[in-house]
Amino acid sequence: QFIGRAQVTLEAGGSPLELAGAVAYSDAPFVGTSGDTEAEHYTNFELWAALSDWGRDGVLVHVGLVAGDNPLANDLGSPIDLAAGDEFADLLTWQAVAAYRIPVSGGGAVEALTPLLRISYGDPTELADDEVLAFTPGLALFFHGRNRLALTWDVASFAAKDVDPESSFTAQMQFHF
Repeated sequence: QFIGRAQVTLEAGGSPLELAGAVAYSDAPFVGTSGDTEAEHYTNFELWAALSDWGRDGVLVHVGLVAGDNPLANDLGSPIDLAAGDEFADLLTWQAVAAYRIPVSGGGAVEALTPLLRISYGDPTELADDEVLAFTPGLALFFHGRNRLALTWDVASFAAKDVDPESSFTAQMQFHF
């Protein structure tokens, strides 16, 4: 197994721009037709970028991409059977998050508000109808220190015609002491 990562931080418009990449080369062990343990190798790539300075006011942007082999499914979307000669499915997923931290003046309990939007896409195999597109609008309220309340609404839309969209509302409170 090999996993390599690299990261660099640059400056863009007075904010740090963090770029990261990773590659993983691993194997999936299985019992072959002869009864011996064999292995099939697979590879995944990750790219990440973040333009933000957490804790400071202004724009926050994060994007990520993962592509490679899906060691959990074959190219038909079924559980993989390496002993039968199945090939790994190709996978592709990405997400982008944009937010803007707005200071709240007046000395009240809320120090900042952050409206945010996340858009993500996932395609675990080569099948035409297994993709999902999701978006998450939300609002984070920042209190003294790192204490915050985040309210988000996740909506997922599936490419398969017989699968209805799903949504959920999430409230998360973070206490820091």
